[in-house]
Amino acid sequence: MKKRLSCIMAGALLLTAVALYPIGKSQADEKNKIAHPQQKNAINKTEVTPVTPAVADINKVNQYITRAELAEKMVNSLNLNLNSFRFLKPPAVAEFYDDVKVEESYADAVMILVYNQVINSSDRFFRPSENILREELAEMIGNLLQHQPGKNLVESSGEPVIKDLAKANSKATDNIKLVVGQKIMNLNQEGNFQPKQGITSAEAQAILKNLEQLVGVNDTGVTAQIITNKEGSRALEISWGEKPSSGYKIFIVDMQLKEHTLIVKYDTKEPTPGSYNSTVITEPKDSKPIPASYPAQLTLQLQGV
Repeated sequence: MKKRLSCIMAGALLLTAVALYPIGKSQADEKNKIAHPQQKNAINKTEVTPVTPAVADINKVNQYITRAELAEKMVNSLNLNLNSFRFLKPPAVAEFYDDVKVEESYADAVMILVYNQVINSSDRFFRPSENILREELAEMIGNLLQHQPGKNLVESSGEPVIKDLAKANSKATDNIKLVVGQKIMNLNQEGNFQPKQGITSAEAQAILKNLEQLVGVNDTGVTAQIITNKEGSRALEISWGEKPSSGYKIFIVDMQLKEHTLIVKYDTKEPTPGSYNSTVITEPKDSKPIPASYPAQLTLQLQGV
């Protein structure tokens, strides 16, 4: 009897173990399922390194700029324009280059550089998307200084020693000496100019700043005055100075009173390429009444928009 009972108990224990075995396995699988995604996420986190905006901005500053970008920077920094030229019909950039489209943002800047003899359009290719080389910028600066007399050039003490001058285009060597002697562009620590190297945005900004301090920036030519009529009412009148054609306009956009200062916001319009204008000396003006409630003594502050 005892022997039979022992056999029955042993059999029951065996059945219990067999019945519980799948449950144990299932629990192990559930643990693995929980742990596995965590491991996967951990791996993904270590593999992906997002670029922060600061790093992206630094990389953008360190990129070489193109000829088109340099044209815009030079015109804007030095306030170059066509105000001293008289046109019945302002030219379009297509008259000079086959690879510059009129609708491009830099098209007017390129045309302004041509008329100021900063760049040469004889081969009809500006190559706007190519990086501007240091020797090319030296030539542009040299042309600008040569064709705009009266600049405050300082006499350099002796000819600068440029170790790699022989690597430059022969047409650019004199201009390289000029920009180095005038401290507009610098040599590196080894005394090299690196004529075939591109220019970063930061370098271009520093070079144009040096050039701006040397040649000065043209004044906007906008003036303002308060006119009192016979009835005693007042009006603000702004003028853009003498212009070579009828295509120049100036507008008062807004007037804001801040204590005793009248802040005048204005906008100007130049002749558009292809438009016809009479080639007579004009003085663009605009006026706007001053409210009677404004102070008798006003200081004028002009702001272009």
